[in-house]
Amino acid sequence: MQTALWNGQLVWAQTEAKKAQRTYWCPDCGQKVHLCQGTDHRPYFAHYAKSRCDANETAIHQLGKQQIGRWLNQQGWPSYSEVYLPTIKQRPDILTKINDQWAAIEFQCSPLGLTRLIERNQGYERLGIAYRWFLGPTYAHRLQPGKAAQFLQWHHQQLILPFWNLKRQQPDYQKRRLFGPKSGKSRQDVWQVLIWQTQQLQRQIRLATPRLCELANQTYLMGHGAISTCPLVAHDTHFQWSLMNETPLEWRISVILRLEQCAAHQCWNWPAWYDFLNQTANWLPLPCLSDVQVTQVRHRILACYTQELNLAGVIRYHQQVVELIQPPRWFSSYERKLAYLEKLAAS
Repeated sequence: MQTALWNGQLVWAQTEAKKAQRTYWCPDCGQKVHLCQGTDHRPYFAHYAKSRCDANETAIHQLGKQQIGRWLNQQGWPSYSEVYLPTIKQRPDILTKINDQWAAIEFQCSPLGLTRLIERNQGYERLGIAYRWFLGPTYAHRLQPGKAAQFLQWHHQQLILPFWNLKRQQPDYQKRRLFGPKSGKSRQDVWQVLIWQTQQLQRQIRLATPRLCELANQTYLMGHGAISTCPLVAHDTHFQWSLMNETPLEWRISVILRLEQCAAHQCWNWPAWYDFLNQTANWLPLPCLSDVQVTQVRHRILACYTQELNLAGVIRYHQQVVELIQPPRWFSSYERKLAYLEKLAAS
């Protein structure tokens, strides 16, 4: 923000830049602020790290737009700030042209609902304008899976969550493998993950989510006892973005319970098999991806679990057919499963 209170008077950051050290206060919320000045940006007032104020977010938003504009120009892409698009009644933070393609760049600092995000993206699509969202520092902490999924974007053939780094003045792409174990994870680490997940399942029986309660009841009715005794192939040890409105473990257990209701040696062709898996998935919206990209990333998740079920001997696929061999084995008790995993982790 450009103004603050000093000694009861409203002062401007530009005129205070060369003054002696003073104590300033926010005119909106009354909290203490400090003067920021440097060679790469105009002076401005900012709240301290743990303060919350709309004026603080506005100052960060303005600074981010300036940095993004300069960064685009450095790449050879002209940038135009706050251009009004009357046809769709929208004003992107920055409009740029990359390889003869117009693109809208949005620097999002304040909360934005799913409906509004979809409306803005659809508006740009109507005009044939590409779009890219960069998240500000307010999104850097405790970003829930559903909110993260809203801003996941496709970059160099992988899913990324794009932030704008105000300190480095450049994009900061958070990446995770869409499928496959986290790089550098040993077998002992994998067993430790399974131990932790099993313990969490056992603890959550009394304080479970509605979905987990539903699965726990179904597990009990099907004669398996506690849900924590689920087969090893139900566990997820991948480091990937959450694309479902449930945990990967919950989804995998639901797949296993459905397979147990199928006849022995039941067969599916590939489209029918993926439809079977897809019916159990409660997918999160991915409004910043195209329909083709959404289909691709979801298919990879299903293909990954298909491969795991095959390696576990639950199914096998040959030619164009997937065949159910046998349901995966549940453990007789939580204690025996834990002991088994601890033995593997120690070996």
